[in-house]
Amino acid sequence: MLKKVMLPVLAVCLCALLLAGCTPALPDGFSADAINSNGNEAIGYMNEQAFDKLIPLFAPDKQGELSPELFREKFGAELDRMGAYVSAGESEVQSIENEETGEQLAVASVMLTYEHGMLHHSLYFNRDAQLVSYQLGIVE
Repeated sequence: MLKKVMLPVLAVCLCALLLAGCTPALPDGFSADAINSNGNEAIGYMNEQAFDKLIPLFAPDKQGELSPELFREKFGAELDRMGAYVSAGESEVQSIENEETGEQLAVASVMLTYEHGMLHHSLYFNRDAQLVSYQLGIVE
C-alpha cells in the first residue's frame, strides 16, 4: 500500500525538480513558473490515472472534448503495461507555433522510466499555461 501511494508522490517530486530546472526561451507573455507548475501537476495525474483531475488543467475550449473515459481508452492500457514509475530523465521546454492557428505554444517534454519501459510525455500549453494537448510516446 505504501508503495502505491509513494510512487506517484515521488514521480511528481522528481518531475517538479526536473521541470523547475529548465530555463526555457519562451515568448513574451508565457510564465515558465506556471507552465512548470501545471506540467508537474498534469504528469502526476497522468501517472496516477486520475484523469478527472487532469481535465480541468486543459483550456476551457478543450475540456468539452475530453472525458476520463477518453483518457482511459487512449492511455490507460499503456500506463498499466508500463507498471510503476521508476525515474525521470532530463526535461526540455520550448516554444512552437501551431501551424493551423498561428498560436504560440510552449511544449514541455520529459522522458519517464517505468518498471516495464519508458514513456515520453509531451505537454502543450497556451499563453495562459493551460493544456491544449497531452501526448505520450512509447520509447523502444
